[in-house]
Amino acid sequence: MQPTVQSQARLKQLVWVLALLLLAGAVYSGIQIRSLNGEISRLKADAREDATALAAARRDLIEARQAAEAAARAQRDTQDRAEAAERARAKAESVAKSTDAVRTELEAKLKAAEAARAEAEAKLKAAAEKEPGKAQQ
Repeated sequence: MQPTVQSQARLKQLVWVLALLLLAGAVYSGIQIRSLNGEISRLKADAREDATALAAARRDLIEARQAAEAAARAQRDTQDRAEAAERARAKAESVAKSTDAVRTELEAKLKAAEAARAEAEAKLKAAAEKEPGKAQQ
């Protein structure tokens, strides 16, 4: 059985339609591939930018950590100085109290010495008045 002219014409139409569909699919695939290549290029550029940004962020993080450590050291140093100043203040207060006690003691001794001197002068004067002749000789 030979194919009829009509069936041969239909086969040719079918072949042309399939060829056009294949061509359309190839064109569409080419466009999609080109679009995907563009997207891949953009993603690669983004990845490079992200890597650069990540490196910069890591550097910033390291600098921030170093700054935080320096601030912590400075805070500890300040705390140590504050404690030393408090100890010095307490020592100075203790010395001042001790000095006040010594001053009070010395003032009491001075008053006692002045009283003893006044008493001795009074005794000397009294003795000089009792014996007028001895004081003149």
